[in-house]
Amino acid sequence: MKKILVIDDDNFILEYIQGLLEDEYTVFTAKDGQEGLDLYVKHKPELVILDLVMPVLDGYQFLDEVNDKRNNTKFIVLTGAPESRRTRLTDYNVDDIISKPFKNQEFAKRIRIAINR
Repeated sequence: MKKILVIDDDNFILEYIQGLLEDEYTVFTAKDGQEGLDLYVKHKPELVILDLVMPVLDGYQFLDEVNDKRNNTKFIVLTGAPESRRTRLTDYNVDDIISKPFKNQEFAKRIRIAINR
């Protein structure tokens, strides 16, 4: 089963996404960027779903840390940040950006597309 790592400081989002994806994928969750980094190194997921605004390491710092360890991992940024804060993401070669709030069917479809690319 393919592995997905979800990193977000919102417990509701973590539980919601895990419930949405756990029938098709092995899902790991982290509440901050450092915990996410530890799980990323340990489990080497095929896909990381990442919030930008988090404690300890934010999404940008997380991406800086994993940039040389990426291999074939896909990255989707899930964010409520305004467009002006998202332009910096082009430097990180992320695979997709999904705005919060999101619609279940569209979200699940975009996850499948990214992980099977």
